[in-house]
Amino acid sequence: MLRTEFFHECYLRTGWIPMQPLSRQIKLGDVCQIQHGRFQALLNLDQIHLAERALEVGSIHLNPIDWRIKRGVQQTECQIHTDANKAGEQYQWTEQVLQFAQAGSFLFHGSEPHAQLLLNWNQIRDDVTLNLTQQHYSFRHVYVVTAVASMKDWGLTISGQEGGHLEMSAGIGNTDSFAMLSHSSAQTAKCRGIAYNEQANGQPAHFFKAKKLVMSDGRMDHFLRQVVENKVDLSEQVKANWLNADLMNLLKANELNLATCHNFFSWVDASLDDVALLID
Repeated sequence: MLRTEFFHECYLRTGWIPMQPLSRQIKLGDVCQIQHGRFQALLNLDQIHLAERALEVGSIHLNPIDWRIKRGVQQTECQIHTDANKAGEQYQWTEQVLQFAQAGSFLFHGSEPHAQLLLNWNQIRDDVTLNLTQQHYSFRHVYVVTAVASMKDWGLTISGQEGGHLEMSAGIGNTDSFAMLSHSSAQTAKCRGIAYNEQANGQPAHFFKAKKLVMSDGRMDHFLRQVVENKVDLSEQVKANWLNADLMNLLKANELNLATCHNFFSWVDASLDDVALLID
């Protein structure tokens, strides 16, 4: 669970959930489930023939300061060097040493972050519910991606133990450890106790926001009463077990149909809790 600190800090700092792994592609409007330890797209909203088209906007610039994230990392050495190439032209490059306080300590930077957003979720929500639960599919647990953030140049380093050590260099002329980490010329010279040391290598990093299909509050109240007021068939222990179970299992086959599905389901914002089990 070494990535836990990074996921937690990233979500609190930016409001975005990191993909796992970061380079795994995700698209606006993807309909996803958690399968085999991964957040996986099964289809896209443009495949279910909505009455009103999903309205998308892309290339919205995000605040770059938000994507300079670290915990338990200290730059202990840094030197800027000046050399000359064969043509006599001068260039600069920088060496740095990073120390990591404990297992899970990390440094992340993504440059020029931008986002794509779904602008009319409220207008298409009911149609999406109908199509995903009744018309074309019978989903009961599903997510719809409503925003995607990405960055072309990025770097992530996570320590696997207390006292992790990383020596690296990059072809830049400043001492900013964030800028060095994500620079395309960054190279690792030596490391000790580092569990993950990842860079873009031509693959953008992806983060997302999503809506999660859940049982509506009205239906939840109905099923809770059904469990609590059942005084003959269920023991107290069994009632307690039901309160921790998926109450959707109480749904009768003839209760959910085209006319009633909007009363059964609602949508909430996905959070880090939804992907907590995916963090390795």
